[in-house]
Amino acid sequence: MYKRKFEKERNLCYNKVKEGKGGIFMKKGNIVKVIVLIIILLLLVVLLYFMRNVSIIQKLTNAYHDFFSSPNYSYIAYFDSDQVVEYFYKDGKYIERWKNKEKIVREIWADEVSKEKIEIFPDSNIAHTGKIEEKETQPIDSISSLVSDNWTDKMKNSFSYTITTEEVNGKECYKLQPSRGVVSNTYYFDKETGKLARCIIGENSIDFTEWKLNEVTEEMVARPLLEEYEIKEN
Repeated sequence: MYKRKFEKERNLCYNKVKEGKGGIFMKKGNIVKVIVLIIILLLLVVLLYFMRNVSIIQKLTNAYHDFFSSPNYSYIAYFDSDQVVEYFYKDGKYIERWKNKEKIVREIWADEVSKEKIEIFPDSNIAHTGKIEEKETQPIDSISSLVSDNWTDKMKNSFSYTITTEEVNGKECYKLQPSRGVVSNTYYFDKETGKLARCIIGENSIDFTEWKLNEVTEEMVARPLLEEYEIKEN
């Protein structure tokens, strides 16, 4: 009788221990499932964030290339140092006019067909004549790498830029800021048009406005008269 009672109690203890181990295994299994679920959710968030950035950068890239592939366009850049740059382009000819408090201090005219280039400094009555360099620059070139049409660059920019929204000059804009490198550089693009509204590079802030297509006339990009200038050949 005592033997049967002992075996009964032993079996009861064994079953309880077994049930306890099973509970522990169940708890560990649930923890693993939760961890896996969290990892999946994090990966999904990263993927959605990446896809959002790709979509935004593609929109900005399309707006940039659609505008500058036109044979007739103009825009104005306002520097925080009271400098203004007016840029007019039509059928291969362009004028880049630099002003300081409404006074023209420098003017560049060029013809991409003949390769002729004239740079005028009104204050000194000097005009430099020469040829267009292999790669002429303009104020908007500061964002050329950001709006590259290369898919590798688009993927890299989608990961390396933080994109938020902020209002600039009364317009809702995408705010792009690099997450590495010179993180103080900031670029603002109009959400509606995709055009650059402002860029901050180092200590310089430039506002871009009056993006226009098909409003530049032949007279606006005509070769400047040089009779009143001292001509110097480059």
